[in-house]
Amino acid sequence: MIYYRLSGVIDVEFKQVEYFLETSRHKSFSQAAESLYISQQALSSSIRQLEDELGCTLFVRGARGSVLTPEGQYIAEQFAPIIKRYHRLERDAMIHLANLARKISLVSAPLLFGVLDPNVLFEYREEHPQTELDVTEIPDSEIESYIREDSLHFGLIAAPEVYLKKHYEYRTVKSYPIVLIVNKKNPLSRKDEVSFRDLKEENFLCMDKRSLYRAATIEKAAEYGFQPKIVFETSDVQQLCKLADSNKGIVVGTYSPSFGSLYPNIRTVPFAEEDMNVCIAFVCQNYSRLEPETKGFIDFIVQWEKTDKR
Repeated sequence: MIYYRLSGVIDVEFKQVEYFLETSRHKSFSQAAESLYISQQALSSSIRQLEDELGCTLFVRGARGSVLTPEGQYIAEQFAPIIKRYHRLERDAMIHLANLARKISLVSAPLLFGVLDPNVLFEYREEHPQTELDVTEIPDSEIESYIREDSLHFGLIAAPEVYLKKHYEYRTVKSYPIVLIVNKKNPLSRKDEVSFRDLKEENFLCMDKRSLYRAATIEKAAEYGFQPKIVFETSDVQQLCKLADSNKGIVVGTYSPSFGSLYPNIRTVPFAEEDMNVCIAFVCQNYSRLEPETKGFIDFIVQWEKTDKR
């Protein structure tokens, strides 16, 4: 990690300063988090850590947004030129290295690039002919092991956001809502939205132990102080829907509209929690440690999908 020494006894992490300056620029934690591709919770935690390290309050939240305190203004004035110079040097270095042959090795869960725009990899190769792109498809569990091996490793995975934010740094490419799949006789089916805490007494129908959905369900339940009562596990999503259709329990997952004709007795209810999404995302140990060409590739894919260039 890159640190800056503010005094003889205080070191602040480069990433924290970047987050702080981005928040001061937007005057909004939510807008800054979106521009940084991190959750608002992660941004708030980083700012709190920086405030604890410096021993002062940096922002005052009010009707005009998040406004810098006098101490925050001083810190911003001190560090803004340093961060600006760093990014200029980084950009110059990337331009210098652009003409050198590079290889990017990416591991991906099977078929994920089929969900994204099929033109994206072709266009990347067209724009970066000097970069060799090697994509290997392997199971989720192997991707996780691969990423833990080395801080330079990264992968493309589909997983619930509640799981991703606890285990990785990640950049979301696409996201889809996770919903409660429940029989129409269950009172929860009549709610406009549910909180995970509402599920404490329910019987859970889950994907098997290899699934990140199952891990996310257990972790989310733990946030509300309970252990989910799992009554059935399988790797077959349609089997779970059949059981929910028979009122054998609830399913936490994504739902295809095409299932409506197959399972007439089930309803879907959205979750109130903002992190109840499944994300197709690039994951790594520490984004700041990745090679510049790797970051460039990730940014290319994220921006391509965001601007919908199909």
